[in-house]
Amino acid sequence: MPPSYKKEKLILKIYIRLLLYIKEKYNEIKNPDALLQHLTNMALDKTFYDLFTTAAQIELETAKKRELETANKRELETAKKRVLETVTKIETQEDVKSRMHKYMEELIDTMKKKGYTHKVDNSQPYIDTLTFPKKLNDLTTLLEILREQDIYMQNTYKGADQATDIGNTMRIIGLLIFKVETLINNTKIAEDKIKQAGIQAERAEKIALARKEDAALDDDGDGADE
Repeated sequence: MPPSYKKEKLILKIYIRLLLYIKEKYNEIKNPDALLQHLTNMALDKTFYDLFTTAAQIELETAKKRELETANKRELETAKKRVLETVTKIETQEDVKSRMHKYMEELIDTMKKKGYTHKVDNSQPYIDTLTFPKKLNDLTTLLEILREQDIYMQNTYKGADQATDIGNTMRIIGLLIFKVETLINNTKIAEDKIKQAGIQAERAEKIALARKEDAALDDDGDGADE
């Protein structure tokens, strides 16, 4: 889109008006020297004064409007950025899987670095000291990844000696699977208890409300008999 050339058009209009003004004065004052003196003494007449002041006012208002729009735009962008920074990112299931895959690797590495091997028979007490996710979705995703890794290892390194690093890794994965399965079952039981407690509390509240309404009806009935 070509530029509008608003300023250039305004200047051109001013020049045209100035030429017309000079021509008009020239027709009135035939002496060129007198015309020049007149223009020098009178400067601009009211028409040109209004023209220039109006143009200046328009330009000033346009500049203020442009500045205000820029400030509002900047403020809006800042507000949007602030909202985006404060809004909690919604984690997808793919994000969870990626996070739990790293979690699995950290668990396996931790058990290896702490010296747990097939030669040390302290698997359960040691695994109980490890930190596992609390959320049920995290646990179920972790279990899914562990099982996938176990199947891969079993198919790839079937019959590997536990004395080797690969065999020990497969043993650790099996122990972790059992641990996570136990945690999932315990978490489901705990959630069911909380759910049942909520249901029971709701029922108790409804019963108490019904008894209160019945008592209020009985009081109204006794009052009517009197």
